[in-house]
Amino acid sequence: MASPQTPDVRAALSRLPLLGKNSSRPLGAGLLASGVLAVTIRKIQSELSHDASAD
Repeated sequence: MASPQTPDVRAALSRLPLLGKNSSRPLGAGLLASGVLAVTIRKIQSELSHDASAD
């Protein structure tokens, strides 16, 4: 179970580039952009995006 995030934390996380979209950043292509970890990160990013649009 994840701990609740403040609106400021959610807003900051939602400003990060999508996984694999910016090769010069930590979320660029590589280990984070493949496999189960990538699926998890993309799900988190999708949920953050959904939360931001609901505010």
